[in-house]
Amino acid sequence: MWWFINDPARFLAERAAVDQLLAEGIGVENARWAVSGPNLAIKVDVDLRIADKVRSVTMIYPLIFPNSPPVVRPIGEIADWGAHQYLKSGDLCLEYRPDNWHPDLSGAVMLRSALTLMGADLGITHTSGWALPSAHNVTQGQEIRGSWCRMNMTVACQAKLATVTGSQPIKLHRCWGPLSMMVTLTNVTDQDGTQWVDPTVPTALVEDAGLEGLAMAIAADDPRLDAVEIFLKDDASSSVFWSMFVAEPIAKNEARCLMLVTPMWVRAFYLRSGDEKPYEFALVPPDSDDRLPPSNASLADKTFAILGCGSLGSKVATTLARSGARKFILIDADILKLENLVRNDLDAKQAGASKAHAVAQRLKRVAAGVSVKVHNFLLGGQEAGSKDDALVREIAEADVIVDATGDHDVFNYAAAAAKLNQKTMCWARVFAGGYGGLIARARPGLDPNPFDARAMIDQWCAQPGFPDPPQPANDYASQTKDGLPMVADDADVSAIAAHFARLLIDTAIGSDNSEFECSAYMIALRKEWIFERPFDTWPIDLGSGPWLQAAEVDHDVRAEASKALVEVMIAATRGAGQ
Repeated sequence: MWWFINDPARFLAERAAVDQLLAEGIGVENARWAVSGPNLAIKVDVDLRIADKVRSVTMIYPLIFPNSPPVVRPIGEIADWGAHQYLKSGDLCLEYRPDNWHPDLSGAVMLRSALTLMGADLGITHTSGWALPSAHNVTQGQEIRGSWCRMNMTVACQAKLATVTGSQPIKLHRCWGPLSMMVTLTNVTDQDGTQWVDPTVPTALVEDAGLEGLAMAIAADDPRLDAVEIFLKDDASSSVFWSMFVAEPIAKNEARCLMLVTPMWVRAFYLRSGDEKPYEFALVPPDSDDRLPPSNASLADKTFAILGCGSLGSKVATTLARSGARKFILIDADILKLENLVRNDLDAKQAGASKAHAVAQRLKRVAAGVSVKVHNFLLGGQEAGSKDDALVREIAEADVIVDATGDHDVFNYAAAAAKLNQKTMCWARVFAGGYGGLIARARPGLDPNPFDARAMIDQWCAQPGFPDPPQPANDYASQTKDGLPMVADDADVSAIAAHFARLLIDTAIGSDNSEFECSAYMIALRKEWIFERPFDTWPIDLGSGPWLQAAEVDHDVRAEASKALVEVMIAATRGAGQ
């Protein structure tokens, strides 16, 4: 319902307030009430007079008035009203806006404020005595949303540019969004030829930096800077703009970035060959706040071997990279299909690619200094047995072994690798149907070995008082006998992945004060099985246990085995000498 029909008293009060404003004789004149647009919004057009200057404005009441303020904009004027106007819509930015509006205010205060703004724009202090302080508390996104060219600046980048002398080659990563082109400075070549690489820029951006240019130190009073403004306004050619500062012309069909650096500021420009228009980059400044706990710094030194890059593994790997992890081994033989997008952390651009390779690229896009070793290999599948053995040994060198496959055979390989070198192993499952999941860990010296831990969890689930789990009993990542995948949506997998990532981070940091009192947890996402309510959590106390058990061997058996081994070694030595 329209506000003026639903509240006719308020409509009459608005007309009376405007009439009273006109009666003051301060320069608001000739009010004309009407309706605007297909929505039949109420509007009033008025003339604003200061001295011999008259400007006409329209004030349109929103359909949700008085819960939001009317909009005031000039009528029939192309000229803007300075900084107190939104250029695209022409709306005036007045003293009252959505951020400080109150329903008790009337539209008359907007017209009074517009009159004062007109006076300020003309350099006249209006006799109404109203001040018009600047209240442009806008976000960076609001400031640059009309800018087609944008340049990301980091703290490290700003510090490096402050040291530029003369003219130094630069490289930038460039990509296109739906409404803008974004670049990030990645490399600066010093005067001695050495390469500086921004250590805070995600690895993939550094590897794919293809836009070249120059960073040039220039005096703040250089007369050429005056010509820059003229060039930008007159849409002059990029090649002429470039030649003002650089003798060598831009190569044909190639774009360049020119950064002008003074002790006080930096301006950057996107220039192309020929007579195409130059653009100035809107600089996106960095945030200085550190958004990770100090304890996460130790994650950068740990290697995570992640078995499975599907729905669970892709999410966990990305979270680890965002949290500070930098070294990964990824193992998965599957490819990403469009149907996987309902749960996987990847997107349609990677459809058809190896999941392991695609996740590796994703990690490099979200964090700096990421190093990934990828194995497109199916552990326990129809693969070369020698590769299985070599891969288990490589996994055993990682600091944390992560099983995110939901596959019992893969668990056995991961557990074997963990026992081989006494390394920590963590695993998780999302239960079929997405009603909950399991997260668990096995740390040498603190928990039972993974095989024993799994057996204890299975025994815990088989308690006499527990009902049978919902069917099918397999987790979401497994398949039924008919080959149909189990069902769990992205919210289910993401919830368990988040809990699992938190357990992984706590485990990798390895402090004496773990946030987890137990090493295995059953976590509910809805009321099902043993769970009484959503987010019901059941800790499982695994205690501790040995990882290596020295088997008791009969003395004669040991002697016979030693003799046989010696014979094998001698035969091998003779064979090598032939």
